[in-house]
Amino acid sequence: MRSASPARSGGSPREAPAPIARAIATWQRQHKSRNPRASILADLRRRWSVIVGETWGRQSRPRAWRAGTLAIEVSSSAALQEMKTLRAGEILTRIQIAEPRVTTLRFAVGDEGSPGDG
Repeated sequence: MRSASPARSGGSPREAPAPIARAIATWQRQHKSRNPRASILADLRRRWSVIVGETWGRQSRPRAWRAGTLAIEVSSSAALQEMKTLRAGEILTRIQIAEPRVTTLRFAVGDEGSPGDG
């Protein structure tokens, strides 16, 4: 048979669990300074459609960031060709406004489906 919880047995009441959103936000604040690369990537992902525009936001997503290079996953070879050859300068400029530490872009077609889906 299980023993009664402290609140039921007259002990001190247990503190109610924090809502998950608050717990996640606290964890993110605590770990942001420990892994700046992850926080930069998370910030770029969160604001991606605003940074690059809705059309490119649906067809691409930031995949990785390291030493100034942002790897961008695109949804198709056609999108890859256009982003890489015709729009790279424009996209880099927009990204650098949001995150000046990005100095180089690397594009690749994603493995599955549209990058904007997930």
